[in-house]
Amino acid sequence: FTVIMSDYATTVLGPALAKAGPTVLTLTNDSEGGEFHEIALVKLLPESTLPLEEFVALPPEEAEALIDPASFGLGAYAAPGETGGAIVELTAGRWVYACFVPTGTTDPAAEGTGPPHAANGMYGEVTVS
Repeated sequence: FTVIMSDYATTVLGPALAKAGPTVLTLTNDSEGGEFHEIALVKLLPESTLPLEEFVALPPEEAEALIDPASFGLGAYAAPGETGGAIVELTAGRWVYACFVPTGTTDPAAEGTGPPHAANGMYGEVTVS
């Protein structure tokens, strides 16, 4: 699926339901403020029934306990005005995507000091069957 990220907005081009198997993940960064963006993609464990808004608000150690460890490290990163991507292997279940880049990150060598972009609503989910 394709994701377009701008300053604190995420547009997903593709279905909210996807088929299991190899999937091309594309991230286009349309930031006008020069901020970097990522799309981190994780699969939630079947026992995780939290609403999406509650899951992304959890402290990292609590959120990690609800994530399938096999899905760590999936995603793509893009500088302002660029497109990044990856081929990911999706398996059946509930998947969450989010941008965890700190607000104000305009230089890859120096992170911004604000909250992660996910705190500003840059997240979503897709169900894979």
